[in-house]
Amino acid sequence: MFYEYTLTIPAGTPKATAIELDALVEPGILTRCEVDFPPGCHRLVHISIVEGKFQLFPRNPEEDMKADGYVIPIPTYIPLRRGHNQLKLRGWSPLTIYSHNIVVRLIVEPVEIASPWQVMTDFVAILKKLI
Repeated sequence: MFYEYTLTIPAGTPKATAIELDALVEPGILTRCEVDFPPGCHRLVHISIVEGKFQLFPRNPEEDMKADGYVIPIPTYIPLRRGHNQLKLRGWSPLTIYSHNIVVRLIVEPVEIASPWQVMTDFVAILKKLI
């Protein structure tokens, strides 16, 4: 499944009152995330992606993503179970004078596609029981 969310961050938004957008996705394996910073952000627009109280991207919670005219590609493998499949996109830009639209793209695949080895492991386990 492919998801695309646009987070609009007003000019001068402080971190304490970051704009948040809920990104509900199907349960499965998050295999890719992209954060698209259009030209003009000048590394002054900050984004983090959180699941519950745990920051997924970037992994170190004291940091955030920022760029200018660049798409940050994030290949990953994160299982998202039902109840843990709502991500929160957080953005702020305290030093900007214009609003910015940051596009976040997510790819969530079924376990069978993202983990074909798991299906084979299950198949082998069944064969062992039969033998």
